[in-house]
Amino acid sequence: MLVDVKYVKKTPIIPLATLREHKELADMQVLARRNCLSITPVTEAQWTFITERLVV
Repeated sequence: MLVDVKYVKKTPIIPLATLREHKELADMQVLARRNCLSITPVTEAQWTFITERLVV
């Protein structure tokens, strides 16, 4: 499978503790217990919340 990727902008690292502070992100897979920190899916709503509210 080939995928085209386009750089848009760099997103800063957001600590897990910061993500856990927001009820809107409570169901993020990366915040689940016993989840290893690897690539996990993020919904469009979660991504919008993070980029509009948490990224300065």
